[in-house]
This record gives sequence, structure tokens and C-alpha cells, in this order.
Amino acid sequence: MYNLTENELVDFLINLDSNDLLYILDEKLINKILSFNVTNLFKFINEIDDKILFKLIKFKNIILSLDDTTFNNLFLRSNHNVKAKFIEDDELLFRLLKLPKNRNKKTFINFIDEYLQLEVIKNVKLFTKLDNKQLNDIIYSMPVDILEDFSNNLNNYLRNNNIEKIENNLINEINNFYKSKDNIPILKEKIMKQYKIHDEECINQFLNQCFIGNKNIFNLFFIETYEQLYIYNKFNIIVNKDIFSDENMEIYNISIEYLKKLNPKHINRIIKELTAKEDGYIDNDKMFIAAVKLYGLFGLDNAVKIIQDKFTYTTSASLKEALELRYTLVRRQYRVEHQNEFFSYQMLNDIKDALDNNNNKDAFKRFSSDVSDT
Repeated sequence: MYNLTENELVDFLINLDSNDLLYILDEKLINKILSFNVTNLFKFINEIDDKILFKLIKFKNIILSLDDTTFNNLFLRSNHNVKAKFIEDDELLFRLLKLPKNRNKKTFINFIDEYLQLEVIKNVKLFTKLDNKQLNDIIYSMPVDILEDFSNNLNNYLRNNNIEKIENNLINEINNFYKSKDNIPILKEKIMKQYKIHDEECINQFLNQCFIGNKNIFNLFFIETYEQLYIYNKFNIIVNKDIFSDENMEIYNISIEYLKKLNPKHINRIIKELTAKEDGYIDNDKMFIAAVKLYGLFGLDNAVKIIQDKFTYTTSASLKEALELRYTLVRRQYRVEHQNEFFSYQMLNDIKDALDNNNNKDAFKRFSSDVSDT
């Protein structure tokens, strides 16, 4: 059997009766199988039944010794029941959690169903052993609803366990934070340094709310900017930092100065109505922007009526703001599509400079492709 080529061996094994294959499957053969190239390994995995794969992963030391790519491929190409066996075993799951993201910035979490995702996040203790980068990779790849469950699990785990040593630095500091409110200044300094947030009042408010249980401190992992922290503090919703891009700021006017004027209870009421209307299928960014704009245009009562399909009239103020927003968007789009109709002062200055420099021929070549070489 071991004199066969790899392709021949694969065909031989998958054509064996399942019980016969199970009988000959020993450590030497498993080592051989796991050394197959990707194509043959996938072919083997896809053709054999669960009991063969169950025996395969019982040789855990061999599985754990595989390189990251082979280990990941073995897991991902296995069926649901085999994946569940991986996740049930602490050592195999920990290896999965430490795997780096792929080129599309996804982890194994993105390739398993919701049931298995929930099983993964139950094993909170393993997450505390990851380093900060590994933990962040896993966290940022989780779907929103799984993230909420995970942060609650982790939050409860630290609150309920007086743990002396945790390997993850940030989680260790958060664990110490729960042991005594005296540790708030230490964590505050860490947040200010790591997240470049210098509004001490905002951080104090956040940490105090966390300490008494009104906020979840593990949402720090989803916050990268002061704007995100401010919105979470005031409106209890986490949004992507990209909503504060120059383009979105210009279109939606989602600035901190504007948000400071808004009533959080009103915004949260609109968000609640939007969530119910969309059956939960709306991401936080779109929901928050929609709530802020509806509130700014129509106020609370009319915004709620619009969402509930009960709106009957508009006010002159909301009509004016809506028209101004529409005009801005239309003009911006027109300029993008008809750039040749708009005058460029920069181009004029460049031409003047070229003329002042004795009719600089090279400069004029940049302005027009029709300039000849003669």
C-alpha cells in the first residue's frame, strides 16, 4: 500500500469498505493521509464517512502538529458533526482560535453555522489565553449577534470568577478593574493611550457605567475612536468608525457637535422602532444614521409615525432641510459626472507658472495630451 503513488493511494483508500478502512487506519497511515497535497486531502475527506474522520481526530497530537493551512483545511472541509468534535476539544479549539485571518480578513468563525459559533463562544476561558491580536482577529470576524453573546459571556465570566492570572493583557486589566473600583485610573490610562481618546470625562462616564453593570466593558474591543465611544456612551449603540469619514460627515452631518444637541431617549426610541420594522435585519451604522436624520428632519413623534406608516403631513422646517440635503447630493453627483464644466483655480495657477517659466513645454504636456513633441 505504501508503495503506491499519492493519487493511487487516495483512490485505494476511498474505495475500501468503511469498516476495512477503519481497521487499517493507524498512526502511520494517518500521518501519510495528512501529508497529502490539498487536492488529494479534500478528495479523501469528501469521500469518507464520519466515523473515519472521528478516528482521524482522535490522533490529536498528529492533528495539532499540522501546519496552519493543513489544519485549517482539515477543519473547514469536514462536515458539521466533525467540526463539532473539533470545537468540543479544548486543545483543538484553541488551535483554531489562534489561526491567523485569511487574505479576506476572515477567520474560521465566518465559515461555521450559528450553532457552532455559539458553541465556540461558550468556552470563554480559552479566549482569555489569546494574545490581544489573536483576540481582536476573532472578535472582528464575529457576526453582530454572536458578538453580543460573546461579550456578555466574557463579561459574566470575569465578574463571577476571581482569576489570579490571565494571559491576555487587556482582559487581565479588565479583570483587575472588576475586583476594585480603585483600578479605574489604571484602565483609563490604558484606554487613553491605546485608543487615542483624551476626553477624560467621556472615559470616566464609560468606566463608571461599566463598573455598576449598565455598560459592557468588552465593547472596548469594538471601539477605536473617541466618536465611537461618545456614541456608545450617549446612545448605547456601537457604530463603525467609517461613518465619520469626510464623505459621510458632509452628507449626513454626523458630527459630535451635532450629536451633543440630540436627546438620546428620542434617538433610542426611533432606533427601537426601526429595529422592529426591519425585524432586526439592519446594521448599526445604517440604523443610527437613519434615526439621527429622521429625528433631525421630523422630530420624534413624526419620525415614529413615518416608520409606522402613520405619517400624514410635513412641516416647513423638515421640508426645507430635506430639500437642502437633496440639493447638496444632486450637485455633488453632477460635479462628479461633469467635471469638465467646472473651473479649476489650481489649473489656472499651474498654467500661469508655466508661462512665467519661459513657456515651460513640459508643464504644458501635463495639461493636454494634444501637445506635440515639436
